[in-house]
Amino acid sequence: RHLCDQYGLNHEEVVAEAKALYTRWPTLPVENRRKIVESIVEKITIGNGEIDITLSHAPSSEELIQNQQALCAR
Repeated sequence: RHLCDQYGLNHEEVVAEAKALYTRWPTLPVENRRKIVESIVEKITIGNGEIDITLSHAPSSEELIQNQQALCAR
């Protein structure tokens, strides 16, 4: 099942916010970038010659937008 359907996400809204974040990423303070990464990554496992990144649950599109806007407003 597609994540947008499963979690009630609006695909266009999520894509627009992701593009906006991509554009602003180089200018965001390191602490804001760290918070964004920490909010979407549940676990990072470093093994023999490989790195496994486990993503956290998918928040609603409204939560994503509110969190991103709050971080970028600081």
